Amino acid sequence: ALLIVCLVITYCYQKSKATDNYKTILRIASENCNLDVVKFSVKNLLSINTQIPRLTALHCAAEGKCLELVKFLVNEGVDINDTGRYKGWTVLHSAAYGGNLEIVKFLLERGANPNTRDTDGKNPRDVAVIESRHNKDKP
Repeated sequence: ALLIVCLVITYCYQKSKATDNYKTILRIASENCNLDVVKFSVKNLLSINTQIPRLTALHCAAEGKCLELVKFLVNEGVDINDTGRYKGWTVLHSAAYGGNLEIVKFLLERGANPNTRDTDGKNPRDVAVIESRHNKDKP
């Protein structure tokens, strides 16, 4: 019986480590607009709504200005109004932070709530205004 328990514990540990590695791959692919890797990951390895580690792949893609990836994930059924573990941001907060108008428009057309406030009380518009002020002097 002890051998079985040890085998189960070892299996669970290895599976959890593999999941962490898959999350890292999904995060990097989402941030770098790698649609093929994201498609493979969400169809074969992880849930489409997996937190990686504080946001979803959709949050990362929206902030990274990856319109095609955003469209794919939304069409696959990712909850666009889900608040990630980072400040309670929705995907629209991430898109506003990233500053991509096309993604913001797409998310609004698909039902993203523009009035959701994060843990600091900011809605996506507030985030966009703050970021535009931070970036006005950058080339």
